[in-house]
Parts: sequence; C-alpha cells; structure tokens
Amino acid sequence: MPVQKKIIYIASFTAFALALVCYNPFALYFQNDDFIHIPLSAEGKLLQHNSFRPVCDLSIMLDYFLWKKNAWGYHFTNLILHVTACCIFYFFVQLLLKTYSTVKDIRTTSWLVTVLFFIYAMHSEPVLWILGRSAILATIFSLLCLYFYIKRNDGRYSFILSQLFYVAGLLTYESVWALPAICVVIATTTLKQQHSTLKKEIVWLTIIFATLALTLFIRGGFIHEVAGNYEVSYILNGNYLLLFKHYTLLFIRSFLPAFINNPVLLAGYICTIAFSILLFFKNRDRAMPVIILCFLLSLLPYITLGIDTNGTESERFLYFPTMVVCIMFAFLASHMADSVKMILFAALYALHIITLFVVTPNYVVAGNIVQEISKAIKQLPDKKVILAADVPQAQHGAFIFRQGLGEMIQWLGEKKPDTVIICSQRYELLPLQYPYRIEKRNTGFIECNNNILNASADTLLLQFTDDALIIIQK
Repeated sequence: MPVQKKIIYIASFTAFALALVCYNPFALYFQNDDFIHIPLSAEGKLLQHNSFRPVCDLSIMLDYFLWKKNAWGYHFTNLILHVTACCIFYFFVQLLLKTYSTVKDIRTTSWLVTVLFFIYAMHSEPVLWILGRSAILATIFSLLCLYFYIKRNDGRYSFILSQLFYVAGLLTYESVWALPAICVVIATTTLKQQHSTLKKEIVWLTIIFATLALTLFIRGGFIHEVAGNYEVSYILNGNYLLLFKHYTLLFIRSFLPAFINNPVLLAGYICTIAFSILLFFKNRDRAMPVIILCFLLSLLPYITLGIDTNGTESERFLYFPTMVVCIMFAFLASHMADSVKMILFAALYALHIITLFVVTPNYVVAGNIVQEISKAIKQLPDKKVILAADVPQAQHGAFIFRQGLGEMIQWLGEKKPDTVIICSQRYELLPLQYPYRIEKRNTGFIECNNNILNASADTLLLQFTDDALIIIQK
C-alpha cells in the first residue's frame, strides 16, 4: 500500500475514534421534550402530540423496555443507529460509484466519505439528543429505499423492498417526503443511460407518488391535518422571502457549523470549501449535477422551519441533506490523486472533529444541568403547585427546558404536584454557567404573568438565574 494511502487510512481511523469520544452516551442525559415523549411511549401511546411518527415512537418504546429511566441507554441506541446509517451509507456509496462512475478504488473512496459522514459536525443534534433520532431512522430507511430503487431493474423484489423501506420512512419523519422527487432524478438519469424504458419508469414513479399520496391521506385521517400550522404558516401567509432565507441558511449550514465566534474555524471551513470547488471545476464528473440537484431537493421539507445560526438547534434537519453532501465528496474524490485526496480529507476530518469537540460540551452541560435540577426537585417536600420563572431554553442550541419541565417533575419526581406553571423563559442565547448551583430559600418571590407571587404552604417557587436555581419554599 502506498505511503499516502496509509496516511489517509490512519487519519480516518483517528477521526473515527475521536468522534466516538464526542458521542460518549454515558456523558449525556435527558433533555427538553424527551420528558414529554418518552413517558408517552412508555405507556404505549403512538401519534403523540398530533405528530405522525409511529416508527420513532416505537423505537422509544423499545428503549424504555430496555433502559427504563437510564438516559445513557437511549443515547447508546442513538449511537448504534448512527453507526448503522453509516454502514448502509458505505454500501450505498459503493453502488453509486459502480453504477455512475468509472473510479477504480471504490472501497477506499467509500470508506473515506463514510468516516466523513460519521464525524460530520452538523450531525450533533440527531446523535446527541434522544428525540433527534427520528432524522437518523428516516435516513436509514431512505438509504435502503434508494439503494433498492437503483437496483430495481435487477429483479422484481428490489422495487418491492424499495417501497417497503419508503413506507417505513414515511412513518418515521417528514424528510422522506423529498424521496419521490429524488427518484424522478434517478429515473431521468437511467433513461438517459438507456438502462430502462419510459413505460417502466412511469409505472414505478406512479406507484411512488401514489404511496406518498395515500400516506398523507392516512396521516390526515389520524391527526386531522397533513402538516401543522407551524410547518405551513409561512406558505399560507405568502411569506416567500422568509422561505428563501430559510432555504439559503439550510444550504449554508449544510457546509458550515453555526456562526459561532470562532473566525479561525470558520476560515478553515471556507478555505476547504473553496479548494473543493476548484477541484470540482478541474475534474468535472457527469454525475455531479444530478447529485447537486438531489441535495437541493433534500432541503425542501425544512424550508418552512429554518435552522439556527447561533447554535446547533435544528441540525437534525441536515442529517439527510449532508448525507448527499458526502456523496458529492465521494464523486469529487473519485477523480483525485492520492496526494490531493489526502490533503482534502485530512482538512475535512480535522475541521469536523474540532467542531465536534466545540459543540459536544453544550449537550453535556445541558444534560448535567437538567440532571442536577431533577435531583434537587426530587428531594423537595410535596407541593400542590410549582411556579417556575426564567426557565432556561437551551445551551447554544442544546435543549434544556424549552418544553418538558413540568413533565420532568411528574416523570422523575417521587412526589408529583397537581400543577406546574411556567411563568417565563430565559432567552436561549444567554448560556447558563456551569457547575450550576442549587440554592434553597425559605422566603422570597417571583414575577409570574405581571404578578408578584410568594411561596405558600402549597406552592413552591423556582427562580432560574445565570448560575443557580433558587428554590423558594415556605
């Protein structure tokens, strides 16, 4: 094996090992609406909170059966799912390169981009937040769907398997809604290569779109809407300028981390992207425009939602699109000399690993704060009403309690109050200091809905500050 190729493999294995350190499930805890959906799944409830993701709900239900209230087990499952997605991705890239490229060293190229997909820094939310797994599960089903769809001419069972995985994806997460459009692109490419007939492709595409329409009809029957007001309000209001802004930010964030105050890191990403663009124009691949089109289509399901530019919130939306980005790098690398390939992937690995080590502590700190708060509340005397002021929403995008404080008290607490009222929330860009103190007071007050309230015999007050939770009780 040439020296350059050995260096490439050493770098990839090193990056893989360092990413595992970041993904350590034992350092993470429950966060935010984990406390809403895990208890519901534990009770066997599907289609929770007017959502239509029964496959994801079932996965949480199975996790509860295995791990009960041990958070590390759920995070371990997330890591296993991420590894599974990467393994499928490896074989999917091999299939693409064999079908649409003339590259010889397929295994090496597939391995390099699979490691890139595994360590991709903009995957932090789906891997490090329990409920972010819906994006991973949907990508697993999407990869299997597309894998067998590409092989649809090899045997009658391939298309059937493709549809089965497609249906599973539709029951998991809305990102799968982009697959029919991607299948149209694949079908068009197949026709241009004269590997199929127009009649066959029309039949297959008709089945795919009919499956989507039927699923949306069933979805509407169960939850009484195809998409919620939150998802489609901008379209209904005709706010197309904001939709374009969302789409642009989703595009940018697929290549760049959150716009944190780290100019050196951002400069490294920008230089690497510029180098990749130069390589693209120097070594054009006929398949690249098709892949770029698929990437642009993969962003469409999220344009009404947007993405954070100051933290990692909503990076679960990028899990499937960045998979397509890694495929771009696969076809780009297929035309490179080993020396150029070594420079490009060494830079990509270094940037993404550094970014992971920057963003992972936010999830660890957020989880630790939640855990400390839950332990403190469990030790309090029984109260009928709990009032909470300035509840922290997130830590640079890593959720804390934008939702779920009341459910956490009910689920983890041994003494359950009748009512938990959230009076106000902290602006999430103001991170909490850590270690986070727990301070108890016998007297005091909080402001709740423009009223000044004092603790009583039946009421407990929670005041969240930058560095402490102040528990006020009479």
